[in-house]
Amino acid sequence: MKVGFLLLAGIVAFVVIYNFVQDRQGGGRANEYWALFGDASGLSPRSDVRVAGVKVGEISAITLQGGRARVEIAVRSDVPVYPNAVLMKRRTSILGDALLELDPGFPEPRNGGDAPLPPGSQIRNVQEGISVEQILELLGDVTRGVRRITANLDRIIADESGSIQQILRSVEDLTGRLDRLVERSTDEIAVILENAEVISYNLRELTSGKNDDVEEILANAREITREARDALAGLRASLGEGEEGMGPTVARLSRTLEHLESIVRRIDRGEGALGRLISDEELGERVGAALEGVSNYVTRLDSLQTEISLRTEYLFRAESAKNYVTLRLIPSPDQFFLLQIVDDPLGFVRRESVLRSPPGEDEAAHQEIRTTTDILKFSVELAKRYSFLAIRFGLIESTGGFGFDLNFLDDRLTFTLDAFDFARPEASFPRIRTYTNLTVIPHFYLTVGLDDAFARARWDPVTGRFRMGRDFFVGAGLSFSDEDLKVLFGTISGGLP
Repeated sequence: MKVGFLLLAGIVAFVVIYNFVQDRQGGGRANEYWALFGDASGLSPRSDVRVAGVKVGEISAITLQGGRARVEIAVRSDVPVYPNAVLMKRRTSILGDALLELDPGFPEPRNGGDAPLPPGSQIRNVQEGISVEQILELLGDVTRGVRRITANLDRIIADESGSIQQILRSVEDLTGRLDRLVERSTDEIAVILENAEVISYNLRELTSGKNDDVEEILANAREITREARDALAGLRASLGEGEEGMGPTVARLSRTLEHLESIVRRIDRGEGALGRLISDEELGERVGAALEGVSNYVTRLDSLQTEISLRTEYLFRAESAKNYVTLRLIPSPDQFFLLQIVDDPLGFVRRESVLRSPPGEDEAAHQEIRTTTDILKFSVELAKRYSFLAIRFGLIESTGGFGFDLNFLDDRLTFTLDAFDFARPEASFPRIRTYTNLTVIPHFYLTVGLDDAFARARWDPVTGRFRMGRDFFVGAGLSFSDEDLKVLFGTISGGLP
């Protein structure tokens, strides 16, 4: 009883702390709005709604409306949302998780939009980010464009009138003419500079003893001639002296064009990875199939949701607590996988039959040895959901079994029945367990039920310990989705120094 009360006190304290964290995140009264999206992948109930990176609300529900996704959001009442507000979907990880970024807008008195939107209104300005499928389609368009370019290059090379060799000859002829023109211009510029130097000297002699203005003009002329000489030297250094001229530059250009022609020929013959990809249609189809498989895998990862729950039950006849840790993987709304670790106070019973032939004086010919071990039990179940009914089968507490759930009030009220442990020699019926979960507040629920409904209660004659049979139980639990865990751990890490 002390352990059970201590565990319940810990659960209550955790709920109080979690509600305090939710208040720090901006909880309180909220206004409801909705918007239509063409693609709501990556979004889920309780995903964040942020303004400038600050959480101001969350997604309350996602439904279908006329072939589009209707996303309903709850926004804090202290954040006014105007008719020109914009709602943007933004991805937060490589796995496809997304959140909504809200631009609340501003008053527009000229257009009659100076008052905020009333609660329950539609936000009509919606922006959706690019999806993985669109990226893959764009990659396919780029591949087809590369094929067209290579085909055009192939036709250009095959046409002698427009071949690359003729282009190279034209470029060589043009560069030769430029080289000769620069060489002739260099000699003429040198003569001009020499004449200018002689003229400046003569002017200095003629103006010797004149006024200061003439001296200043002559000084400026000398400075201009020096700058022109330096510019000419730079031009000569860049173009090359003597007969070579621009020869090295032309040679480098010619080698580059030859390499380009060699690469195009190799691609046309199907050599190298790019050549095989363009020329081999079968290889292209395999690459397309591989890209499609990657797209499907990323889509499945994008829609995968997880839920973690912790539950404890108090068994009245066993006078002890039974604890569960449950992980649900939900790849789609109509199916899920359930992984569970169970700490059962009744333990795991192992039976061993001993036959003695012949028996001793004080020994029975046939004896059954029963060993009870306090070890953890495991449940691994596959479930399929049809509307409010979910059918499960697999391992239930380390034995084969099946069960079903009836879900009502948006899964806040659940009726569950499990049937397992069909091979018990001490009972004529399998172990039947039925219970009800009621969610009182978000993430916290209460449990009441009946375990081993059709078996007679039995106690161990030696230890007096309750061994098996009908037993009533009550309990409580906590349930969190991956979005809840992100908010909780993000708040705790943000408060650490």
